[in-house]
Amino acid sequence: MSRNPHIRWESFINQTKDKPANRLLQRASAMIMKDAQPHKDLHAVDVGCGAGRDTFFLLNSGFDVTAIDRCEQAIDAVSERYTPNDVTALTLLHADMNTLHIPKNHLTNAHHAIPFCSPNNIENVMYALLDAVYSGGYFCATFFGEYDSWKEDKHIATLTELQLKQFFHHHWTVKYFENVTPFEGKTATGKVKTWHILSIIAKKI
Repeated sequence: MSRNPHIRWESFINQTKDKPANRLLQRASAMIMKDAQPHKDLHAVDVGCGAGRDTFFLLNSGFDVTAIDRCEQAIDAVSERYTPNDVTALTLLHADMNTLHIPKNHLTNAHHAIPFCSPNNIENVMYALLDAVYSGGYFCATFFGEYDSWKEDKHIATLTELQLKQFFHHHWTVKYFENVTPFEGKTATGKVKTWHILSIIAKKI
């Protein structure tokens, strides 16, 4: 999550905390579960965890999870809802993805998170995230395309389809990709904007 002036983070957390996990993550989780060896310990990283909608889905799916967010309110919200157990483990990191060392993992999830890194640093962030995924692991993320209305915000990184796919030319197989036709819609806090969303699931070879 970011200091993006378009977003009021407390309102965002309250509006999203009870929503189901994003469908892209559910698709990616099904893929990795199909591939995984029985009883193999799986570790997922949830980048920009927000109120924890994806974090708790991953925990309930049997992953140990490292949940990361630069917004302290988000980390507090996840911590308050988490009940420790003997099956899965949760690590919470209050950190900025621009400088964070990403732990090695079998699945990286970044739902509407990477666009909020420094636009000048998106290549470094992407390669750090991709390098942290084990061979055979998955990367699952959404991005804002070039027609998104937040493109004009100097704090937000947007990518073309070509720019995004270039990150996956070597050592990756794209398992799912969608370039959604731009549409008018509301943010989680009720603001109307033009959305242009690029979604990708890729497997590391």
